Amino acid sequence: MRYTLFESFAKRACVVHSDVLWGTSSSSEDVGRSWAMAEEPPTNLKMTRLYVKGRVLGYTRGKRNHKPTSSLVQLEGVSNKEEAAFYLGKRIAYVYRAQRAIKGSKVRIIWGKVTRPHGNSGVVRGRFSTNLPPRCFGASCRVVSSGLQSRHQVRGSSHGTLRAYIQEYYQR
Repeated sequence: MRYTLFESFAKRACVVHSDVLWGTSSSSEDVGRSWAMAEEPPTNLKMTRLYVKGRVLGYTRGKRNHKPTSSLVQLEGVSNKEEAAFYLGKRIAYVYRAQRAIKGSKVRIIWGKVTRPHGNSGVVRGRFSTNLPPRCFGASCRVVSSGLQSRHQVRGSSHGTLRAYIQEYYQR
């Protein structure tokens, strides 16, 4: 039996499963039901994203100067400072395609981290491993849980599960 990335991740992590959480049931009685290290995962599950979409707005800036070391990201579904505080410390991935293939893949990722909220409307500041290029302003990015990437994987190792998943997704 071949599992998708999320199903195998859920099996390894012994994640609590419920139909209410996955959106396939309307009753609240199923919340406590769990499955861990099962031979086969349930088949009636809807797959959910492991990331939140965001939009790169630009660099933080003053009236005359811009600061390329810090970028502004508007997160989908986040509309105030309190909701934005949940994402502090989470990892941001800007995924793009390049012309030349490296190790057989044209997909590249610039990793960053949410450092603090910016303003009162749910925008966050992110600091990336290399400064984002200006052509990515208006482009989408992904905010993933920090548990999916360890520190050594963020620095550029190609052994991360999420990195492999993103590259596989874009090579289809």
